[in-house]
Amino acid sequence: MELYRRAVMLKPENADAHYNLARLLARRGQPEAAIRHYREALMARPNDAETHNNLGLLLAARGDVDASLEELQRAVKIDPNYARAYFNMGRVFSWQGDLEKAAANYQKALALEPKEVEIRLEWANVLSRQGNTEAAITQYEQAVRLKPDSANAHLALAKLLLARGKKDEAERHYDEALRLMKSQNAASSVP
Repeated sequence: MELYRRAVMLKPENADAHYNLARLLARRGQPEAAIRHYREALMARPNDAETHNNLGLLLAARGDVDASLEELQRAVKIDPNYARAYFNMGRVFSWQGDLEKAAANYQKALALEPKEVEIRLEWANVLSRQGNTEAAITQYEQAVRLKPDSANAHLALAKLLLARGKKDEAERHYDEALRLMKSQNAASSVP
């Protein structure tokens, strides 16, 4: 981190140094300082979609939803194929309870990255919250096919299947989720 601090002191217009310092600060739990350096990076390089996206996430985390959405929208205006920014807009809209806009952004993200399980899981969650259980089940099933080792996908699918009265299928996915969670816990406890 010290290297990036020195770099921005020596050359304040160095967008890369500000960007990298911002990422480190965000990871170390210093969001306000990270926001400041992302903004500095954007002053030097205003058309960087990834920087707008990252800044948008930090603004959302601190509760500044309008500013967050502005940054995320700038990111997709700069790069209309930036699936992660659509995904993050979907998350912000979902947090706000605007499920229609959340679903629309998840669909855009998924159209760009159809194999991205995280997007599919979030979209399925929104579909479920909208009461569209069958569509949510379909998305969870696709997530399980794409990533069979996703305990979260199996668990979410099991809950909806059980709610639909499909006990045998639900039990199979609950068992698999439990097996995967145990396996992941065992692997993470190995020194």
